[in-house]
Amino acid sequence: MNKLIKGFKYKQIRNNQECIKGQVAFEFLLIYSFFISVFLASLYIISQQAIQQQIYAEGMFAREFVKQFAEEINAASIIPGYEKNVTFPKTISGVPYKINIYKGMVELNYTAVTNIDLLYPLSTNNVSIVRVVKIDTNSQIGELNLSKGYIVIRNENGMVEIYD
Repeated sequence: MNKLIKGFKYKQIRNNQECIKGQVAFEFLLIYSFFISVFLASLYIISQQAIQQQIYAEGMFAREFVKQFAEEINAASIIPGYEKNVTFPKTISGVPYKINIYKGMVELNYTAVTNIDLLYPLSTNNVSIVRVVKIDTNSQIGELNLSKGYIVIRNENGMVEIYD
């Protein structure tokens, strides 16, 4: 009987040690999973901030670009005989874009991470586009051909002409 009690205690001690080992392994996996989750959440937050920063930078670049373009047209409307070659990027962050001129406004449109439409007012309605890609005659919208990367802006007899 004595042997039986000793064997029972040995098995009980052995089972307790195995339970402790199992509990330690489970706790390790639980802590490991927690830290992996925190790490992945941090990466997600950082990537979202990077995307927001990229959208903001693209928007600022596009806003500055359309402003400079409109100011060139405004300068041409004021100065008789004005002529200038205006260069511009073929893409914004690798994305093609469109520039439309209508009703005294310059509109820039492109879709990168989000769809961006920017309008900038012109000081004159006397703007004509020569050799355009397409013109909607109902609304007098002229879309510039941006494939060359430059256009010529001229003031001829008080009329601003844009050659694309």
